[in-house]
Amino acid sequence: MNSVLIVFIPQDVLEYNFFDKRIEETYANEKNIGRLSLILSVIAIIIECLGLLGLIAYMVVKRNKEVGIRKILGSSIYSITMIFMKSFVAWVIIAWPVAWVLAKRWLENFAYSIRLDLTYFIFAGLISLIIALLTISVQVYRAARRNPVDSIKYE
Repeated sequence: MNSVLIVFIPQDVLEYNFFDKRIEETYANEKNIGRLSLILSVIAIIIECLGLLGLIAYMVVKRNKEVGIRKILGSSIYSITMIFMKSFVAWVIIAWPVAWVLAKRWLENFAYSIRLDLTYFIFAGLISLIIALLTISVQVYRAARRNPVDSIKYE
C-alpha cells in the first residue's frame, strides 16, 4: 500500500477563498466601469441636448432673415424645419454604427463575451434622433411662427 505523507508546516498559513468571490473580484472593475459609463452617458446626453439647443438657437438667429424671406415666399413651417434638420440628422445616423463597432471591439477582449445585438443600438439611435428632432423643431417652430416682416425690417 502506498502511504500518504502529510507534512505539517506551521509557518505557512492556509489561505482560501470561494470561487464566486474570485469571479466577483475579477469583474469588479467592469462593474465600476458600467456604473461610471451610465453616469457619464446621462451627463453626455444632457450636455448634448444643451449644445444642440444652443447651436440651433444660434443658427436660427443667424438665418432669421432667410426664415422670414422663406415665410414671405410661401414656405411652410414644415419645409423650413426640414432645412434645419437635414444636417443634424446625418450626424445622429452616422453615430450609432460607430458606437456599435467600438462596443463590439471592447467586448472582444473578454474570455466569455456576449453576442452584441444590433437592435439595442438602433433603439438608442432612434431615441437620440427623437431628442435631436424635438430640440430642432421647437427652436425652428418659434422662429417660423414670428412675423416675417419683423425679421426683414432691419435690412
